[in-house]
Amino acid sequence: MGETVGQLIRETTDGRPFIFVIIDYKKKDFFWQSLRSIVESETNHLCVRALEAGASGHSLLDKIHHMIDRAELIIAEITTDSPNVFYEIGYTIGRNRPLLLLAEEGVPVPTDLKGYELISYSDAAGALDTLATNLKRPLQSRITSRLALLRDMLMADKPTPAYIAASPRRVTHKERTAGQLRSQMHHRTFGDNVGIRGVLEAFGFQFGADSGVELISAQFAPPNFLDEPVNLYLIGSKKVNPLSGIVLEMIQPTEAPTWYFGSLAQAKQSQKFVFNDERHELEAEEDYNCRLYRRVGHRYIAMPNEMLTFADKTPYHKRDYGLVVRVPHPMHPDRLVLIMAGPHSLGSAAAGMAATNAAIIHQLRELLKKTCKVDLADKSVPIWALVEGTASDVDGGLEPSGVKIVDVGIFPPLVRTASRRKITKVTPMMRARKNSATGKVVATGRSGKKAVVKRRPKTSGRKRGR
Repeated sequence: MGETVGQLIRETTDGRPFIFVIIDYKKKDFFWQSLRSIVESETNHLCVRALEAGASGHSLLDKIHHMIDRAELIIAEITTDSPNVFYEIGYTIGRNRPLLLLAEEGVPVPTDLKGYELISYSDAAGALDTLATNLKRPLQSRITSRLALLRDMLMADKPTPAYIAASPRRVTHKERTAGQLRSQMHHRTFGDNVGIRGVLEAFGFQFGADSGVELISAQFAPPNFLDEPVNLYLIGSKKVNPLSGIVLEMIQPTEAPTWYFGSLAQAKQSQKFVFNDERHELEAEEDYNCRLYRRVGHRYIAMPNEMLTFADKTPYHKRDYGLVVRVPHPMHPDRLVLIMAGPHSLGSAAAGMAATNAAIIHQLRELLKKTCKVDLADKSVPIWALVEGTASDVDGGLEPSGVKIVDVGIFPPLVRTASRRKITKVTPMMRARKNSATGKVVATGRSGKKAVVKRRPKTSGRKRGR
């Protein structure tokens, strides 16, 4: 499998955060080296330009686009009237990426760039010390703004203790013996691990190496875990993460949730679905077809997903949807619960990236402010965001440029009680159980009603969705 542009950039930067400089290649090398030294000293980030991103395998334009998409900040030196420089600036603006301009004193700034901050400098000998002084404030403020976005999205009023609960995808016996993996072998972070990595990095940026975040398996969480005064970062749908299902039940109306992960019955003469007890039967098997549903009126629509195949016929998800949910902890209002989930691995990856990538968080914040008049930093407001993930055709992986915020909204405020059981009534996690008297399989819903479930024949090799 060929090396992707993303892999090439990660090799260039060693996976570290970086600042990308748009600069004419004819600019004196002494200036470039001095600028890089200043930027790296002030920000503790790498400072790179396109020429340093490897020499072969991909077009220079692809590398430039990718570096602009991934950079924490873009600095553009506009002294030289270069078409390439202004093309890259145009791409930066079009992608809504943070931009800082540099120019020698006396150089006129184009009219359409006058709204951006400009740092002027002298090219005279010894003047670079002045440039370093003038760059210090804007550089630090922009890097600080990135940390502020992560803090606004992820950190509760009391940020610790914090637990990440996830169950990353396992390989089934059928997949391994049938050789179905092939191109799906992971060469980089994928699925639930995207969210795990993002949360760990965010806490590392905020608190250093000793951040105090615990990573546990969602399948082995203690029964009373939601009663504990901790912050929870839940990755994956209820099919693989029981805690996600419990919290989504707790924060939404029992009989008509806005969002639902599971399997619903299709309405008659309609492309929509109904939320009724038949879902218990459809979800009785461990390997049921998990989908993400959204309520529209009295019916539900299923978020679409697209499957394609690689050249070796291995199937992969090209497009999928995920859901980001951030709510105050139902039992402890000074803590939070953040759910990053999709019906499949790609959807969970998209949700994880949307919740932990500063550039995407910025988009979420602006849309939330515009649509709901809500400040992202206000942790008392329960919010949701629907995200779309589009995978790479090379390896099925996901880049930040492949994640889009589709819609945002808020949940009604939670009505708190002294006990989790009073909030949830009954939380079956949609798992069927046998009635000891009749021997029939029964599922108990939150309403307390029971539905007899007909067991479907077991199949060998069970896939695990997200």
